[in-house]
Amino acid sequence: RDQVSLAQLVELGERLQRDSAGLIDLAASEGRKVPSASVSAEVRFADEAARSAFMVELVESLKRLLSKHGSAQGERYRVALAAYPPLEEE
Repeated sequence: RDQVSLAQLVELGERLQRDSAGLIDLAASEGRKVPSASVSAEVRFADEAARSAFMVELVESLKRLLSKHGSAQGERYRVALAAYPPLEEE
C-alpha cells in the first residue's frame, strides 16, 4: 500500500510540475496573474500511531473543507496534498 502511495506521489509531482509550468506560460502570454497557493511544512510524530492518527484527521479535515467551500458551479481549482518522510541527505 505504501509503495502505491509513493508511485502516486511521483505522479502528483509530475502533474504539479506540468500544470504549474503551463500556468506560468499562460500567465506570461496573456499578461495576467493566475491565483495559486502552496504550503509546505515539516512535522515530527512520536510514533506510528501518532502519524496514522494525524493522517486520518488530515484527510477528514480536508474532506470537510472541500465540502464546505466546494461548489458544482464556478471556476475549478485543483487541490493537491502530499505527506512523506524526507530523504536522509536533507
